[in-house]
Amino acid sequence: MWEALIKYYGFDWLGMFFTFYSINAFKNKSLKGFIFGALACLSWMIFNIMAQSIAGVIANTAFIYLHYQGYKEWRKEKDVS
Repeated sequence: MWEALIKYYGFDWLGMFFTFYSINAFKNKSLKGFIFGALACLSWMIFNIMAQSIAGVIANTAFIYLHYQGYKEWRKEKDVS
C-alpha cells in the first residue's frame, strides 16, 4: 500500500496540494493563485513525465503559460487601480 502512495515520489500529492491551494487563493482574490497554479502544473508535468503521458505534459505546459499570462494581466490591472 505505501508503495502506491509514493510511486511517483510525491509529485502527484504536490500537484494536488498546490491545485487546492491555488483555487483557494483565487477564491480570496489573491495573485498567489497564479503562482501556486503554475507550481501545481509543474508538479503534474513531472508526474506525467514519470507516467509517460505526453498529452499530460503538453496540457500542463500550456496551463503554465496560461497562468503566466493571467498573472501578468491581473498584475497590470491591479497596478492601474
